[in-house]
Amino acid sequence: MRDALQLSFETSMDDHEARVRDLPQGVSRLLIQARSANVSAKALHHIYGSAIHGWKDPSETVYGVPINLFVSAPRTKELVGSLRLLELNVGSTCAFGCDSSFQLVGLLSELDYEELVVFFARTSALAEHALAAVDSYKGPGASHNAVFLAADTGIDGFVFYAPSHLSLELLGTREFVLGRCLRRLIMDWPMPGNTGDPPPHVDSSPGPRP
Repeated sequence: MRDALQLSFETSMDDHEARVRDLPQGVSRLLIQARSANVSAKALHHIYGSAIHGWKDPSETVYGVPINLFVSAPRTKELVGSLRLLELNVGSTCAFGCDSSFQLVGLLSELDYEELVVFFARTSALAEHALAAVDSYKGPGASHNAVFLAADTGIDGFVFYAPSHLSLELLGTREFVLGRCLRRLIMDWPMPGNTGDPPPHVDSSPGPRP
């Protein structure tokens, strides 16, 4: 599976790019995408679902927040029931809770949306607090990335899945992006001669400064 992926990592996003995207200065970033166009969406959904499930702690649930859901309410209800997802609604913001990689693959592949925002929470109360913070956020930030990172969610990092690019972008603290997600990804899918450090094709140095 590792042969299908290309990883790009910044311990601290370039200041200019962060300003342009209205993201916090010093945010860490990991971009995961297919190495070639020959990798199917179905294969990537399984790879991504497995990866995201591996990033959660045993006591956590994975929550996915669809942005601009393009599926009718009856169809959504049918999918939620068939996948046995936990549905949370706070104001106009909705999230679906997953405890298995099977559910995550279904959430990635069977719902139609502009973007899926993924986060981890130990309790539904913590998840609802995060959703409430996003739903009530009135500050600057035109993009979904900016809103989720700027709102007072209590979450230290988010995974953004873009179906149009078939990519995962992780944004958050260095501990979340590097200490949790990148390191677990490498340990689960070790590279030849891997010692637990980022492989050669992963950029783990700070981005250039303007």
